[in-house]
Amino acid sequence: MIGVVVLFGVMAMYRPGSGSDVEVGVASEGPVDVDEEPTPDRTAAAPEPPAAVTTATPPGTDAPATATPAPSDTATASVAGSRRAVVLGDRYAVGPDGEEGYATDLSELTGWDVVDAGGTGAYVDPSGDAFAAAAEAAILETDPPGLMVIAGGADDADAIAAVRPAADELFDTILLTSRDTQLVVVGPIWHEGSPPAEVLAVRDSIEAAARRRNIPFIDPLAEQWITGTGTVAAPAGDGNADRSVSADGTGLTAAGQAYLAERVTARLRVLGLAEPPGAPAS
Repeated sequence: MIGVVVLFGVMAMYRPGSGSDVEVGVASEGPVDVDEEPTPDRTAAAPEPPAAVTTATPPGTDAPATATPAPSDTATASVAGSRRAVVLGDRYAVGPDGEEGYATDLSELTGWDVVDAGGTGAYVDPSGDAFAAAAEAAILETDPPGLMVIAGGADDADAIAAVRPAADELFDTILLTSRDTQLVVVGPIWHEGSPPAEVLAVRDSIEAAARRRNIPFIDPLAEQWITGTGTVAAPAGDGNADRSVSADGTGLTAAGQAYLAERVTARLRVLGLAEPPGAPAS
């Protein structure tokens, strides 16, 4: 049986009994903004060129996100498994006024039965509200998820040195404990213009930990998922933040959450993971 786990940043696939982690896909998208096309920030670029081109629809438009996969980046599972997917996110996974975030939209856009396992997590959190606890609870259930997506890292900017060992331990625990779960990792998201050096350093640590284990990694910073410096209350006219970022500037609007769901779904489609293993194509 093949499982899937998604972390906002990387995905890895295990085939039980094969003696190795089997297939990995990494995909990235170009900037998406209906107002203007931002100049790529080379400091936030991923170390490897994108293998596939994906076009997602920014908030405020009606067209659905689409993705054109590169053949070498597809990792379609062939064995039926759990239809349950778990999303572990940080504050960007929480909707306005504490409402449900993009995980809810993923259930409608994919064939997975998506469970939002938390929206305030981090790799390192002295209070104990870290990804590790939620991941352990999810994989120890009677029905381990077929897919796990871990997305975050921006809230770890004050603990850069501890991020890599925490990510190493988290990924190893998931891969060794639940070989029927496919893992995908999504890196930090940033909504206040160019990401600071601390956030880029966190992104690099998470990516390194994921790539070392052949886990697919998705990089919202290099792909410039959120652009510009405005909010819905104070639009700046320099990117999709005008529609995506909440009035208080701390999180995302409902439109921003729907946009994230489109971007994640597009990536899963490129990787052949938008549907549970063995499920008919939607």
